[in-house]
Amino acid sequence: MTAHARDGLERLLSAPTLSANETAQLLGLARSTVYAGIKAGEIPAVRVRRSVRVPSSWVRRVLQVDDSPEDPVSDN
Repeated sequence: MTAHARDGLERLLSAPTLSANETAQLLGLARSTVYAGIKAGEIPAVRVRRSVRVPSSWVRRVLQVDDSPEDPVSDN
């Protein structure tokens, strides 16, 4: 795994939102396709001034990424 891919995965798990470019990279899409999906209502997004942000929780669901702990500690 490249450092760039690792950074993208870390952002996916830690940041509340992702840029359209980050979303495109994680989903393996062109940035224009992400913007078209946002415009069509297929991809949820929040616009703050000129910035468009996609909830990372949505991207995790699409990619079926489980962000829960691998081995929860039991009290036994």
